[in-house]
Amino acid sequence: MAIFNIRPTFTSPEKAAPAFLKKNLPASNNTDQILVVIQLSGGNDGLNSIVPYQNDIYYRSRPHLALPKNTLVHLDDMHALHPALTPLKKYYDEGTMCIINGVGYPNPNRSHFRSMDIYQSAAPDSYEQSGWIGRYLDEHYQHFPEHLAIPKAIEVNSLPSLVMKGKQHQGIAFENAQTLETFFEKPFFKNLYEQNTDDFTTHNETLDFLYQTLNVGAASSAYINEKVDLYTLKSPFPNYELGKKLHNIAQMILSGVESSVYYTSLGSFDTHVSQSNRHAKLLGMLAESVDAFITALKSQAQFKRVTIVVFSEFGRRVAENAAQGTDHGVGNFMLLFSRHLAKSGFFNPMNNLQNLFDGDVPWEIDFRQVYAALLENILQTPAKTVLKGNFEPLPLFKNQVLLT
Repeated sequence: MAIFNIRPTFTSPEKAAPAFLKKNLPASNNTDQILVVIQLSGGNDGLNSIVPYQNDIYYRSRPHLALPKNTLVHLDDMHALHPALTPLKKYYDEGTMCIINGVGYPNPNRSHFRSMDIYQSAAPDSYEQSGWIGRYLDEHYQHFPEHLAIPKAIEVNSLPSLVMKGKQHQGIAFENAQTLETFFEKPFFKNLYEQNTDDFTTHNETLDFLYQTLNVGAASSAYINEKVDLYTLKSPFPNYELGKKLHNIAQMILSGVESSVYYTSLGSFDTHVSQSNRHAKLLGMLAESVDAFITALKSQAQFKRVTIVVFSEFGRRVAENAAQGTDHGVGNFMLLFSRHLAKSGFFNPMNNLQNLFDGDVPWEIDFRQVYAALLENILQTPAKTVLKGNFEPLPLFKNQVLLT
């Protein structure tokens, strides 16, 4: 395996990427659809997010945590938003928000780590070493070189998650483009670039792979920074962790970075103790950050290209615990934001809380059916190979493109 020389100050991937990166670069297309995934880590309490405010069981089960009716943001005559989610109400009203209730998977697991692995790998029955976005890259870019100069999936977190890992391709992860550039500008790495030539090899497969990975990272960093330096995002964002992450994603989308998928997360939803204030604060961060993100996209007429999905690894139990918190549950909702929804508002009814699964809201829709719809309608990729099975896509989007 050869090592190729890359200078981190190049002006475009086509000009400066080495031969193995330049070959068959994916074509640029500013009409491509983009998927943004927001992971709520810790198990968000769905019942105190989308509140069944006419359900007596909800109020009897949560004498301390149930939200008073007069504080809620009513969606219809049965359901309401937590008041901290008020910034999202306008998207419900304008028809660009969809609530999918009772999402989960067979034989639900209440472990944070295992359940998140299941959502990221899309494999409830096995321990996969790849994630569904990584396998999407493998499937969609199977005829492209192993290393793409333009990163097609970007995780805006400090470390890459399992979800980004494929066999041939994988996404990259960084908190912001400037940090990534600073990393590759360190003298140690610059010396490595200058020592290497296009036909250099260590004759050690592992070392060559590490050098090549380093080179790909430098090429991706230079490409991203060249793009984001050309555009100044003026829309205000809240000074929360998620606000900063979505600001970085908006900056990349609006500056023309040609990635198809962006992935980020907001943590601390594991509210076993004194839930009320903490949960309200987290939901406020989510709502204000998503609102700022969509507003920025709309300001440049780019919301039509972007679909946002919000999920958590499980919901919370219906009944509150003795510490005025809630414990790990099963079914939960997913949120979608898109201009291409086939059905806005509630995709399906909420559970009436009379038929529970061991005290939990049961799952009714397999999350892989949501993934199948995102893959086939937004990412234009057959879902069967990526999800390793036949999962009928939910009819979430208009003008569905059913691939064979």
